[in-house]
Amino acid sequence: MDHQQYICRYGGGIAWDLEIVDDLAYIADGSDGLEIINISNPSRASIIGNFQIQSGSQAKDVQIVNSLAYLTVIHEGVYIIDISDPTLPREVGHIDDCLSHQGILVMDNFAYVIADEGFTIIDISDPTTPIKVGFFNDTQDGRKVIVEGEIAYILCITRAIKILDIGNKSNPVEIGRIPINLTIALDMVKKNNLLYFTDGPHLLQIYDVSNMTTPIFLNDIEIVRRGRGKGIFIESNRAYITTGEWVYIVNVSNPLDLTLIESIEGKVLSRYAFYTGGIQYYQDKLYLTKSLKGLEIMDLDPPIDCYSKVLSWIVIIALCGIDLYIFTNPLKFNKSGTAE
Repeated sequence: MDHQQYICRYGGGIAWDLEIVDDLAYIADGSDGLEIINISNPSRASIIGNFQIQSGSQAKDVQIVNSLAYLTVIHEGVYIIDISDPTLPREVGHIDDCLSHQGILVMDNFAYVIADEGFTIIDISDPTTPIKVGFFNDTQDGRKVIVEGEIAYILCITRAIKILDIGNKSNPVEIGRIPINLTIALDMVKKNNLLYFTDGPHLLQIYDVSNMTTPIFLNDIEIVRRGRGKGIFIESNRAYITTGEWVYIVNVSNPLDLTLIESIEGKVLSRYAFYTGGIQYYQDKLYLTKSLKGLEIMDLDPPIDCYSKVLSWIVIIALCGIDLYIFTNPLKFNKSGTAE
């Protein structure tokens, strides 16, 4: 069976990233700022709130902590937004250092922010008055940050993944690195002692970082079609990875023996429609950000009656207009997309 595909449009921004909490999807939606979408019924998802940013700016990343959203915006800094009423998000704090902010990770009383120009540590113990307390400038082209305890992993798309000791917040120190040779790495995930990242012609690379000063390469899997790995999310020994036009599902239960389970081609209505890297698995569905198209939803729950379920979704889509891919368990499909 071919994958059924539908396209939904909302807003005018380029959706870059998302986080889902309690049936609400928070989208860093480029020039449209922060979009809040109710997905309690995915077939009737709808925008319920929006936080506007300055004209010409780009919202790039968002993280939700309790009733606050932390939004990075290129050349505007970091906004701290009260979302206790998701229909009326409002600014409660802001720090502006004119950097090209990309990714953010919030933990305890600190926000860790990566930009093209460097890595910033911000004290957010009082969200109304965030204070910059530390900076590390050797992370040019930074895109993603992961923090565990007193260690930060910084992904610099064309240089390396740098491992920093942040025990002294005012003076982060590099203690290890993973080289990125002549490729572009755009996203990473850490599970236990393993670091997974998308890397240029490789769909996925895996390193053992149990010894942070000397990470050890374990395995990789190359992409089978044109494109570059962008976003990655891992759930139940499966890595869900996006490229510009495809979604790949990889079995990572054994890091030394990676297996491609399925590849799904996205419907491209124009050359400007591509997956941007935002990806999250939530309640048996995969949510993805797409340029100029907003949010896509893939139903990963295998239906009892595939034919009747597809028909029911077609009726729902005709009424509601959500972009969905309907397919049975990926393990039951071969490369041609027909049921086995």
